[in-house]
Amino acid sequence: MLNINNCEDNHCRNPYYEKKHWSSKINKIKAFANYGLIEYSEHALSQMQARGITKEYVEHTLRKYSTSIVQCHGKGTYNDNADELVVLCGKVKIDGSKQPIHIILAEHITSEGGVHYKVVTAYVPSPVYFHANGKLLKN
Repeated sequence: MLNINNCEDNHCRNPYYEKKHWSSKINKIKAFANYGLIEYSEHALSQMQARGITKEYVEHTLRKYSTSIVQCHGKGTYNDNADELVVLCGKVKIDGSKQPIHIILAEHITSEGGVHYKVVTAYVPSPVYFHANGKLLKN
């Protein structure tokens, strides 16, 4: 289930606007990915390398139709984050088997109103905490 309680866009709490809002956000992220405009933090690159996740895996996942937003954290609501954080879940073939992957993106809005997306980290969600689809936390 999508956790939108910390989203900065107050209109997304209204069920009428919620689906349109999230469809628009995921479409924007996918467009940035299609044009190679997604940036990576040094932390993301080192963590991805340690976890055996390549930029190709991340970019392929970001472009896929089935990738979805599973969480959103507004500014300052998760480890004092400076930007809104979006958690995406998709599937990618790693070591011959299809696995869910989580990609954490920071959405930075510039003073001119432009948008930048940066991968903060990416990981395969643990089956200890997540259901097999990788989208839902276990109780």
